[in-house]
Amino acid sequence: SATEAAAPPTPAGGAGGETGVTKNYNRGYKETDMTQWCAAELMAHVLTPIQVKLPDAEGSCRIRAPTHLAGEALMAGVRGKWDHNFDFSFTLPWEAKIGRPRVQTVEVKGKKQKMFKGIPTFKGFIRFPDVTSLTDPTDYDVELIWGGDGPKKTEEVPTGRALSLLKALLGDRDNGFQAVLLRRLEAFAERYRAIQDPRAALAALDAPLTPTPTAPMATDAGAEGGAPAVNPPAPPPVVEAGAVDAGTGGGEGEGEGEEPIIED
Repeated sequence: SATEAAAPPTPAGGAGGETGVTKNYNRGYKETDMTQWCAAELMAHVLTPIQVKLPDAEGSCRIRAPTHLAGEALMAGVRGKWDHNFDFSFTLPWEAKIGRPRVQTVEVKGKKQKMFKGIPTFKGFIRFPDVTSLTDPTDYDVELIWGGDGPKKTEEVPTGRALSLLKALLGDRDNGFQAVLLRRLEAFAERYRAIQDPRAALAALDAPLTPTPTAPMATDAGAEGGAPAVNPPAPPPVVEAGAVDAGTGGGEGEGEGEEPIIED
């Protein structure tokens, strides 16, 4: 359910012990806990907000920062050869405003007045339950959850044109938000596997991590034209070995003014 998706993360238990510490064993075998590095990379390069304006001024849809991020990462090496292991899960809230502003005529003290009721707003979550080094990112399971974490009776349900747009933006692995996230996860896995000196990589966390601008995201439902601005990355979280808590987020008015993210 949506409530479960937004629940605080459960520590997975760091296989490598204290984060960032390299343990030496017999026959040259070493282990280094890389949870902190992977969490910082995910927050800075994968889980940054995305926003798209729909064609013909029909509205907009955006994915916010994660409400849930948990997992662990470990590099294991023998005689200079490293295996790069990771296992994470995360949940991203989405929100869409689709349609024209609604106006209702009401009678107040015998006079008719127009009352603005706002644009139809829909909410939900995208969940990646098993982001692991054992599976190619193109094969990751993706769960699309309809409905936010508010009272069900007050939430709007998409139908017709709004439902079609949201399915194209949120439910299509080859286009829209899922495609962007899967490409980002592929790039994350490549950067992680390129590490040959885990201690140097962990030491570099003190340096700021900034996304690299590429081309605007394209979707079947249409994307905003021009070159949108790039959000600054979220600061790397402080991580217990085996778990990351990205906060609860999703409050009223949170994220207003977020710009679209440039994506390939």
